[in-house]
Amino acid sequence: MKLLKCEMNFDEGNLSSLAEVEVPVVQLQTVMFSRQFVVALCVLPALAAPSPLVSVKKSKNPILGHYIVTLKSDVDRLAGVLSLTSKVDSQSKVTHEWDIINGFAGTFTDTDLESLRSDPNVVSIEEDGYAYTQTVVTQ
Repeated sequence: MKLLKCEMNFDEGNLSSLAEVEVPVVQLQTVMFSRQFVVALCVLPALAAPSPLVSVKKSKNPILGHYIVTLKSDVDRLAGVLSLTSKVDSQSKVTHEWDIINGFAGTFTDTDLESLRSDPNVVSIEEDGYAYTQTVVTQ
């Protein structure tokens, strides 16, 4: 069932608005609202949608507080690193940057990690961790 229909008309430079509300009794009531109210009703749902948080991929042998952050391909790495690190506190820092991937590694507090997770330029975040190799020697 459709709950709200917003129509916006421009009349000689002045914005006039009309909102039609459908009620469940199959009656259509037309109600005139102020233009600010109608604009708010039309815009608020879009603004209220929370931005999705990037999930943090877990490592088998994590290094506590160390993360690898990958940026979107259309984001300049240097500008992205500067932009993101300008928002973190003094306990967090970037420790590595690479040319091979569009990203960086660093140590980040929980608060700064949440900030990175909600940044629209971040594609992925992984825990940095230890990796081990095994060698089999046969003679």
